[in-house]
This record gives sequence, structure tokens and C-alpha cells, in this order.
Amino acid sequence: MIDTGGVACDISYFTYQPPPPPECGKHLPWGSRFTLAPGKPSAIECHGDTLRVPGEPILDYGHTISAGTLTCDSEPAGIKCTDTSSGHFFEVSRDAYNLG
Repeated sequence: MIDTGGVACDISYFTYQPPPPPECGKHLPWGSRFTLAPGKPSAIECHGDTLRVPGEPILDYGHTISAGTLTCDSEPAGIKCTDTSSGHFFEVSRDAYNLG
């Protein structure tokens, strides 16, 4: 999901080890949602819902989507979302993630 207010990405299956959960991660799913908002660092967030809604479009491999200063690129190796105004980003695949 992307708009000028931010981007959020849920990953369904992963083998990476997320960092220790914050307090909310003891009661809500943790380690599978990545977010990025303009001018702010990327983050892993707790969540009690899903972004995956039947019938909603997904970002297929080889495609890019942008809104304002945010851009997400999807490749078979993973997805990378970047804020061109700040340089902050996240990359995530089944095997690894990187917050920057």
C-alpha cells in the first residue's frame, strides 16, 4: 500500500530473524510489516490487521509504483521502497531485510 502519506508492506512468509519485539510485539504480529513515511526512517511495526485484501492489486515483480517522494520496486529477489527526499528506505525478501 502506497500513498503520499507513506508506504506499508506486509510479507507473508519469511525466514529472517526480526529484532526483539517492542511491547506491542508481545501481543500483536511482529516482524512482517515494514513502513516508510516521507522524511522519516523506515521501521518494522506491530499490526493486528493485514494489508492483503482479496481483489486489491499487488505490486508484481518487475513493476514500480510511486507516490510523491516514495517509490517501491518489486523484483523476484525482494522489494525496495525509498524516500527520494530523505534517502531512507527498506528492503525485504523472504531471507533478509534492511532498514536504512
